[in-house]
Amino acid sequence: MIIYYDSKDLKYKKPFGAVSNDEKIEFNVYCQDGIFVEKAFIRIYPDGQEETYVFPLDYSFSKDGESCFTGHVEGLETGLYWYSFIFYTEEGEIIKDKDGEGHGYQLTIYDADYKTPDFPKGGVIY
Repeated sequence: MIIYYDSKDLKYKKPFGAVSNDEKIEFNVYCQDGIFVEKAFIRIYPDGQEETYVFPLDYSFSKDGESCFTGHVEGLETGLYWYSFIFYTEEGEIIKDKDGEGHGYQLTIYDADYKTPDFPKGGVIY
């Protein structure tokens, strides 16, 4: 089964890049039609920790031989996270990560209330 996901494309992840802790993140993962997907999830794990958060991916639609699964994530604490996708199919468990070797995609969550100090604005820092 071929799974399509590009963390740098708004078709797959909104918003792009780092996300504030009060934003809702939308993930869209596409897979090749023809294989029955029983369940699909986003697995998120904080950097350097063993705990894992799991959020469902729900079937959205099929078009041009691809099925789209959509999930939403919100309420994460500020910090660095890693994520991957898990599909349970008739062929077994399939994991989609960044490189096929267990390395997840990076997700940075920052504090929505953080304000940049005024003193460095407009300056040059070396």
